[in-house]
Amino acid sequence: MSIDVNCLTCCVKQAHSAILNTEKTPSEKFKALQNVLRHLSEVQESTSCKALIKQLSNNLYSFLTQAEVAKKRSSQQESDEELIKALEELERNVGDPLKELSKLILINKEKANLSDFHKQLNTPFEIDHFEDFKSDLSQSTSFLYICDKRADLLFDRYLLKNIRETRPHVQIYVALREKGFLDFASVVDGYALQLDEIAEFIPMGDQVFGCFLEKTPEIFRRTFFNTDLVLAKGQLNYITLQEERKKDVYFAFKTECVYFCTKHMLSDDSLIFCKGSTMHFPS
Repeated sequence: MSIDVNCLTCCVKQAHSAILNTEKTPSEKFKALQNVLRHLSEVQESTSCKALIKQLSNNLYSFLTQAEVAKKRSSQQESDEELIKALEELERNVGDPLKELSKLILINKEKANLSDFHKQLNTPFEIDHFEDFKSDLSQSTSFLYICDKRADLLFDRYLLKNIRETRPHVQIYVALREKGFLDFASVVDGYALQLDEIAEFIPMGDQVFGCFLEKTPEIFRRTFFNTDLVLAKGQLNYITLQEERKKDVYFAFKTECVYFCTKHMLSDDSLIFCKGSTMHFPS
C-alpha cells in the first residue's frame, strides 16, 4: 500500500491548511511548513499511506497546541433553521430515512444550505454496502459511531437519533476527540448539540489526522473491539482503521484522494459506504 506523488501533494495541502488555522506568527507558520516539507522530502516511495499520515500527524502535533486551536473553535454549534426543518420533514415523509441520513452526514461543508442538502440526497453511493450495514445493525445490540468533522455534527445527530428511535435495542456510543484539532468534532461540540442525550461519549484522544488505535485511550480500544458494529466517518479514519482486524466495521466518506479515485475509477467527491473487510486502499 505504497504512496505516490499525489499523496505528497495532499499532505502539503493538509499541513498548509492546519498551520494557517492557528494564531502563530507568520514567521512561525513559515518555519512549521518548512519543517513539514523537509520531512516529506525524506519520505520513501515504499511508505504506506497510513504510515505517511501518522508521520505527518506526529510532525504537526507539537505545533498545533490545544490552546491555539481552541481559540479558533466555537463552543456552540450553529444550527441552521432551514436545514433542521428539512431534516424534520425528511423524518416525517420517509418511513425510515436511515440511508438518506447516511448520505447527509457526508456533506462536509462548514455552512451547508438547502441546495447542498438536496444535491446530497440525489447523489448515489458509488460504492454501496449500505444494505449490508442496515442488516448488521438490525442484528446488533451495540453500535460505535466514530465522528469526523464538526460541521457535520447536526447531521450526525439526526442519524443517531433515527437509530435510537427505530432500533431502541441498540446501545449507541459516539467517539469524539477530547479537545480536538482544527475542524474535527470534539466532546465540547457533542455537548453543544446534546448528543449525550442520544449516545454515550467515548473519548478517542487528540490525534491530528485519522485514528491510530495505539494512540487512543483504552476505553476507546475496548469499545471498538467489543461493540457489535462500528461506523467510522471520513476518509482519514478509513485509511487509518481499515486494516484493523474487526469483522463488522463500515466506513462512510466522500473521496478526497486523487490516488484512491484513480485506482478505483471513481470521480472526485464520490460518496462511499463500504464494509472494511471487503474494501481496501489500493496498493
